[in-house]
Amino acid sequence: MLCDEKLLKLSEEGHIPGPNEDEESFLSRIESVNFDVIYSNAGLSPFEAAVTWIDHSPQIQLRKVFQNKANWLGYSKSEILEHERLHLARAAFDEPLFEEILAYSLSPKKYRRLLGPFFRNRRNVYISMMSLISATWQPILGLIAIALGFTVIRDLQRFAKVRRRYPLKLLMCLTDSEIMQLAKNKPIEWGNSLRHRLVKRLYKLT
Repeated sequence: MLCDEKLLKLSEEGHIPGPNEDEESFLSRIESVNFDVIYSNAGLSPFEAAVTWIDHSPQIQLRKVFQNKANWLGYSKSEILEHERLHLARAAFDEPLFEEILAYSLSPKKYRRLLGPFFRNRRNVYISMMSLISATWQPILGLIAIALGFTVIRDLQRFAKVRRRYPLKLLMCLTDSEIMQLAKNKPIEWGNSLRHRLVKRLYKLT
């Protein structure tokens, strides 16, 4: 059995057990992680500086420009790496509501912490762009982009409420539903899963 001390050490190294991971699958995933950064534009959208691939062998890919430069379009390589390392640490999570909010919360720039989550996935970006463009001759289509925007604002407000009461390192270990529970001031029933053991040990929760 993975002892608490080893679990803590692994978390400090950037490995967080996923919601459905047992000890075997957690350790197997850690062994599969490739910590070498790929420098390539392949698979990146024009507005993406980086991506974290989580299938088979989790790995971070940066836009090729970062191989020789420390900045691109106002983004620093160090900030982007920190952002993507959070995704790498949470590779076993499938939590679309707060994943990008968590990652952008690491940014030292307030405007990026606020605006970044509006681009939390390609689908949102493309739908919003097409809706806004289409709104020039069909204004009602602009409501789609507005609705998506309000959804993100709602999630940012929930996260801000929780963030005032709990450390970011704790929130990084939680699922969307658990963050929602905390936002509604509802207690979480901590079980004995690998992830919950880590949370309880780190923050002495019962």
